[in-house]
Parts: sequence; C-alpha cells; structure tokens
Amino acid sequence: MIITVSDHIHLCMREVEDILNSFTYPVFINAKNERPDLIASSVVISLDSRNFLITASHVLDQIENANSPFYIAKKSNFVALIGEFIRSISKDKDHFDIAFLELNNEFVDKNAINVLSESSLMINRHFNRPTTSIAYSRLSMLKE
Repeated sequence: MIITVSDHIHLCMREVEDILNSFTYPVFINAKNERPDLIASSVVISLDSRNFLITASHVLDQIENANSPFYIAKKSNFVALIGEFIRSISKDKDHFDIAFLELNNEFVDKNAINVLSESSLMINRHFNRPTTSIAYSRLSMLKE
C-alpha cells in the first residue's frame, strides 16, 4: 500500500497526539448548576526529579472569579489541587501566560498521575530542520 507524505504526517501526528493525551488533564471548576465546568487543560511534567502541573495563567483568573477550587479530572474522578501556583502576571500583555504548581510524589502516586518525563521534553536541544524535531519528539516518547 502506498500512502502520501501528507497521510504519513497525519498518521504520525495522530500517534503523537494519542501519546500526549495520556499526559493531559482537563481542568474543572464548580459551576452554578452543581456540575463541574471544563475550562482548560493541564499537563504534568517532571524536571530535576520534581513534578509540576502546568496550565495557562489566565486559567487561574477564571478559577478565582468563580470562587472555586482547582480540579483536574483523573478518569471519572475530580481531584482538587491544593497549593500556591507560580504564574506569569501581566494585566496588559502576558506573552507567556503560564502557571505551574509543584506536586509532591505522594500526590502523584496516590492519584496515579501520568507524568511526562524530562527525557521526553525538548529542553535546550537544537535542530536544523522542523521534521527532525518532530521525529525526535515522537521517538523520545515511544521509548518510555
């Protein structure tokens, strides 16, 4: 069977999406109708043997405005996060729009949080061509 380059790229991207989805956690807040509202997504990564949940900084504004705890979904359960986020803040223009919370190992283990390892992240790696970068990312994730 012969497939086009475009089809091959789509297949690779779908495979990468499936892998990345296992590290992504939906963010919920309490809603007026007593059912949690999905407002964003987050990812949990490991750096220097520490675990961090990362989301956008503006998500914290939404949570504060709703006067709600910060929940992530893990299978069919809602897990409340407790702690202080470190975030980029700029009322005019936040070019980074990022916030993170350190999660201790006990919390990660207890809730079976899937953590994206440092070896899978492209930190301080330089490539000449974007295709090399995509292939490297895909291969790194498949090793685990």
